[in-house]
Amino acid sequence: MFEATWGANGGTPGDGDIDSYDSSQTDGWTLPYNMEFNCDGDSANSQMLECYYLNEAACPSQDIEVEGTVDLKAYNDSKYAGCYSPCAVLTFKNWGNEFANYMPIDYPAYEYCCQGPMYASVDCMKGPAPDMTYTEVVHDNCAKYAWAYDDLMGHNKSCPSDKFTVSMTFFDP
Repeated sequence: MFEATWGANGGTPGDGDIDSYDSSQTDGWTLPYNMEFNCDGDSANSQMLECYYLNEAACPSQDIEVEGTVDLKAYNDSKYAGCYSPCAVLTFKNWGNEFANYMPIDYPAYEYCCQGPMYASVDCMKGPAPDMTYTEVVHDNCAKYAWAYDDLMGHNKSCPSDKFTVSMTFFDP
């Protein structure tokens, strides 16, 4: 997922506007991609993000409390459509997802969604999210957020609007 806010200060480019951007797999993924964030003259807010290997072959099964081992692959009309995160497989009702029987604040979903009693970063870090198979796959194949408080792996970046460019390439899954 690519998240962005363009021109946050409401003026015209070069007038102090800031663009903010990030990439996250906290809800899963659909298409493999590569993305280049470029903040001219600011390497700390520039990044080449290679997520080419987030594809069907990489989508794991995950041991989930109450549900057992769950295949995280999402299918639409029996065709691969993407990979659910453990939170998403428990809460997203699309495409006939048989495991979507919970709200994010319900047990066991809150352990994977960092909600309810696991809402605070420190509490969520004590749960399964940091050590999930899904987390390992995302970190090995994309190096960005795999769960809500995965702050060691990812963080928002920002850049003056007149210095920011982004390019994305999507690949056939």
